[in-house]
Amino acid sequence: MHQQFILSRSCELTQASFDALNEMRKQNVLCDVTLLVNNMEIPGHKAVLASYSPYFCAMFTESQQDRIILQGVDPHALKLLIEYLYTSTLEINKENVVDLLTAANLLQLTDVRDACCDYLRTQ
Repeated sequence: MHQQFILSRSCELTQASFDALNEMRKQNVLCDVTLLVNNMEIPGHKAVLASYSPYFCAMFTESQQDRIILQGVDPHALKLLIEYLYTSTLEINKENVVDLLTAANLLQLTDVRDACCDYLRTQ
């Protein structure tokens, strides 16, 4: 009989992987998409963005473009949301809540949308 040993460090491994991907994104290493909003360019990895956002998943499956122009979204809010997809951390405050809510609705990030709504209800 063979014994099995299963190593499961999913949380630590996942965090380390996303930390590495985020550093790569910040340095524009192996990025395969650039989001363009107003005069801001935000690099990213299609697989990461599509894994969290049904909007990006549909966009990337239908199009092979590597430069995507987004309209109707605040550039700073988009930058914060892309960082959130890599870090799982997002600060919501009175200065950004409305722009984050608008962008989260567009990108179909329901957890962010719900958090923004919760924030607004408490204010």
